[in-house]
Amino acid sequence: MSKPLKIGVFGFYSYRNLGDNLMAYLISRHLQERGHLPVVFSKNAADMAEWGIPVFGDVREFMANCDIVFLGGGGLLIPRPRLSGIGQDFNEDLKAMLEVSTENDIPLYGFSLGGAGVPLTQIVPSQRRDLISQMKYVTLRNREDLQLLEQANIQGEFLDDIVWSVANKIPARTKPKGKERYRIGINLYLGDSPKFYPTKFLISAATKIRRDINFIFFDIHPNADGAFNAFYIEGPNCQKKFALDIQESCDDVASLDLLITTRLHLGVMAMSYGVPSVAYAAVTKTKLLYNRIGRQKFFWKSYEFYKFSLLFLFPSGFKTDGKEILPQQVNDNALLHYDAIDRILAAQA
Repeated sequence: MSKPLKIGVFGFYSYRNLGDNLMAYLISRHLQERGHLPVVFSKNAADMAEWGIPVFGDVREFMANCDIVFLGGGGLLIPRPRLSGIGQDFNEDLKAMLEVSTENDIPLYGFSLGGAGVPLTQIVPSQRRDLISQMKYVTLRNREDLQLLEQANIQGEFLDDIVWSVANKIPARTKPKGKERYRIGINLYLGDSPKFYPTKFLISAATKIRRDINFIFFDIHPNADGAFNAFYIEGPNCQKKFALDIQESCDDVASLDLLITTRLHLGVMAMSYGVPSVAYAAVTKTKLLYNRIGRQKFFWKSYEFYKFSLLFLFPSGFKTDGKEILPQQVNDNALLHYDAIDRILAAQA
């Protein structure tokens, strides 16, 4: 192999979100296996301290250590007309990264990026449109976004979300499931809205009635002050867990018999390990995914809280629904991300 490349891995990694950090980890580890030198941009290096990979929190310092940059997954192509404080912070970093890329002719490549199936002209803020136009190549996790390739005049293709490959890349250290207690993982962000009161009541009642089940409440995106940000119930058969460490989170999720989550990538993680996942009160990107893999009946809208009563009465009924939890073709397609990365690396040699 020629001289190792210094490859920047850039994404939504500064805000303690397991799904985004997992994508950074998957890409970085693959680059290391190929003998290259990944560097990650994050303002929260503590969550990546065990990775053994350099982390930079200043955009220009990060870019000064890059020969090329890989944008590693996430909804970077979803329109955000109203940015939160975190969104504004990330947008400033994205703007700076694009400026340095142009100034120094540093090529950009995107992997497993998601949009909302809208035309390029509707994507805001403008930095997200600029990102699409500046990339040399991109893999898109939604077929509905393929229109962006022609509109931005860039090369790319549809590949299933790279997180589907997690079980292939990160073997879980769990005991075989057998006669142990049933384990249900819950990762819900319900806030204080009255519309979720029935849901909270049903889950609380289930934890009291079903003492034979262990309920594990996960938080994959804790508050800035470190407080537990997800919904949870206290009880002798209930446990709270922060899901931030990559290997530990994979182990925990793989040990479940069922997961209920509002988030996209925790559900994908679970299904990649063969654990059935119910998406509750989730957003459009999650609905698109569940439709694509034929599990739309397990995408529950917020007003379908009544389904929780059946779930806790007959939890094992959600095991497979007569189908593979992760269709093999989805897994195989997701693994093609690593072939695409290898082709780009070979072209840089």
